[in-house]
Amino acid sequence: WPQYKLRSLYPTPVETLKAARDIATGEGLRYVYIGNIPGIDSGTTFCPGCKKAVIKRMGYLVTENNLADGACGFCSQKIAGVWR
Repeated sequence: WPQYKLRSLYPTPVETLKAARDIATGEGLRYVYIGNIPGIDSGTTFCPGCKKAVIKRMGYLVTENNLADGACGFCSQKIAGVWR
């Protein structure tokens, strides 16, 4: 988002951000997020095994947590991260 000295630029279009996320996941990155865009699953963590949502977020708020001891609560696939 253009801020400070970049105010003359337009924000990056959401479709461009989605395309970049698709490229990143297509290259094997498992946890790719787009921030500050309400209405899309941009902050949801999906299990790389079963592809179900293990953590859903709305901004900084976790709205759903399907982890069990650091693993997917659906298929038991280990999810990278520090989970406390």
